Amino acid sequence: MDLEIVKELATNLYRNPIAVYREDISNALDAMIPYPLIEHRIEIFTNVSPSGDIIIEDWGTGIEDYNTFKIISPGEKVIRSEVSSSEKLNEKIIGQKGMSKLSFLNLSQTGTVEFYSNNEKVGMKVIMTPTLKEGFHEEFMNSEVALHHHGVKVVIKHAKRSIVQENKLKDYISKTFAIRIAK
Repeated sequence: MDLEIVKELATNLYRNPIAVYREDISNALDAMIPYPLIEHRIEIFTNVSPSGDIIIEDWGTGIEDYNTFKIISPGEKVIRSEVSSSEKLNEKIIGQKGMSKLSFLNLSQTGTVEFYSNNEKVGMKVIMTPTLKEGFHEEFMNSEVALHHHGVKVVIKHAKRSIVQENKLKDYISKTFAIRIAK
């Protein structure tokens, strides 16, 4: 995909920055489908020292297929044996477009987002910036070194200030995901 298109999508995909959180939480909920509800966990940290990063961490499947992960809008979403696409919707899976990761770039002053993944087989650190040739740089490693539990940790480096007030974020998340959280 052309660099200018990536920048355009990153900045204009969602008008409200709070939607980025919604999209990542949706992806995290999808990734936790194979695990018992008691193990479902998502943590969000804003303004993390020393550089004011945003961290969103889940206990899901991790990045299962790096080649699919780096494709923008692959046409379907696969979570282990569950598949959802525009042709065949799976009610267990919320997302399917595969574009929300681009919106993280717009929340970073430096345009840098790091993904740490442990899919219980392989670990990886993926750096995404709009200036990299293919948008991504990956480093494969031991799962436990990448992340001490199965799942993904997204680190939005040097987050833009005053993106979303924490109390508004809590209210928004509780209203948006009330039914899913209640389950």
